[in-house]
Amino acid sequence: MDPIRLSKYIKDSGLSYKHNSKSFIFTCPLCGGKEKLYIRKRDGRFACWKCRETEGFQGAPEYAFAEILGTPIAVIRKALYGYNGDRVVSSINLPFKDFLDDDDDLVEVAQEEVIPQAVFPYHCITLDYKGAKRGVDYLESRGIPLEVAQRYQIRYSPEKEAIVFPIMVNQVLVGWQYRTIGKTEELLEDNTIVSRPKAWSSTGIPRDRVFMFQDNLIASPHAVLCEGPIDAIKTDLVGGGVCAMGKAVTQAQVNRILRSGVRKVYVALDPDAFMELDPLLAKFQDAVEVLRVTIPAVGPKPDLGALTFEEAKKCILEAKPLKRNGLHIWFKPLPHTGNGGTIHG
Repeated sequence: MDPIRLSKYIKDSGLSYKHNSKSFIFTCPLCGGKEKLYIRKRDGRFACWKCRETEGFQGAPEYAFAEILGTPIAVIRKALYGYNGDRVVSSINLPFKDFLDDDDDLVEVAQEEVIPQAVFPYHCITLDYKGAKRGVDYLESRGIPLEVAQRYQIRYSPEKEAIVFPIMVNQVLVGWQYRTIGKTEELLEDNTIVSRPKAWSSTGIPRDRVFMFQDNLIASPHAVLCEGPIDAIKTDLVGGGVCAMGKAVTQAQVNRILRSGVRKVYVALDPDAFMELDPLLAKFQDAVEVLRVTIPAVGPKPDLGALTFEEAKKCILEAKPLKRNGLHIWFKPLPHTGNGGTIHG
């Protein structure tokens, strides 16, 4: 990183900032923390001291400027480095003093924010408890053995009759998602029917900015982008599996993947998410190689979660580059046939 080029880029961009002898200092575009985002002058490495832990907002400068300016990463790289190719980005984990003057008195900024941490309800028990047997049996019926489920820190709620999938950021629990294994409808004594959703989440989760199992991205050369938690777990032999908790993937989630330093992204969303593919590819801005995983039909429809770990690995490794402006058509399976499929053109 050329310090002169970095300084010129900041000034030419018209950004408002402060600075000390070591760093340029900005308001963080993610958390809004005033004077919390520091970009080091000598090499461009940055960190927000309010949300580096909860949002993973740190690393190479193009990811900071992409959030601040809304400019494509490839354009920023061209201006900063003279090329728009990929760069290896790793967690910097630098002490706050490395961004400050030797006699600077701003060190309290690093300690003033408390990482928000959720706490499981009492009824969400670990799988080694006797009362969790029904949950263990369900997971094993989905091809997930106990040792794998425990590694993903999955729990079971006897009260909700539901599997509990944790949502963690740097090993900090920020929420969870329930998936019921019981009945979704119940007939009461007065003949009224009470319904509950198949899956629902705890409150307060920043769903537009995080993934379930996103710590799988740490030190991984690639990401496998999935729709549901069981899909993501089935990528375990490949690594890097994250769950978007739905078909739509936001720009903030994409930026989180990019900041992790991955070089490839395998898109393993369900086939009926074809409408999301072109917008998703545009969000990655050619910053990484993006490949589409073709999921075979097992049962009534294609479902990565219905595959074995070995079958899922094979599908991922056989993924083809995802091309923009292609024709993606999903034919919904006819009743009782399961003969659905996807045409890519």
